Amino acid sequence: FDYPLRVAEIHRYLIGVSLAKGELNATLDSLFAAGLLARIGEHYALPGREGTVATRAWRQRRSTRAWPRAMHYGRLIASLPFVRMVAVTGELAMDNVDVGSDIDFFIVTAEGRVWTSRLLAVAVARYARPRGDVVCPNYLLASNALELTERNLYSAHEVAQMVPLHGLDIYRDLRERNGWVLDYLPN
Repeated sequence: FDYPLRVAEIHRYLIGVSLAKGELNATLDSLFAAGLLARIGEHYALPGREGTVATRAWRQRRSTRAWPRAMHYGRLIASLPFVRMVAVTGELAMDNVDVGSDIDFFIVTAEGRVWTSRLLAVAVARYARPRGDVVCPNYLLASNALELTERNLYSAHEVAQMVPLHGLDIYRDLRERNGWVLDYLPN
């Protein structure tokens, strides 16, 4: 994804391995010393991929400009009837917005109102389109069904990286009910 990582990010998203930060630093130092990892300032990348640090900085600047628009659309979605939680996921949640990136939302609705809320969220997406933004209501769950049925690394990463905009109590409940995420991302 052209996304070199900082030590804290490597630790947070380390797949399937619970590791103390001190152990991680020692491992990264040994990989760097062996030439298996490049260190560019505070970032780590594969050797030969050092240019991705500049790409990440460029995408970070694009993300900074995209956040106010995401907040605007998130507020619109949060104001819809039956919406209980709104969070940003995807590239923007990681501050990794590229040209043509969309704004992904994870939405929790009132019980029995997923399809009505999806229809209304799609209306927000259509409102955004002529303004040059692509809004994608990617995940919609009812508040009485917060456990994700697809338990895989992709879903775990979406839950771990989401940035809640509205409904913090529901967000906390969602994280608690999906404790399996720690099987994939234990840190």
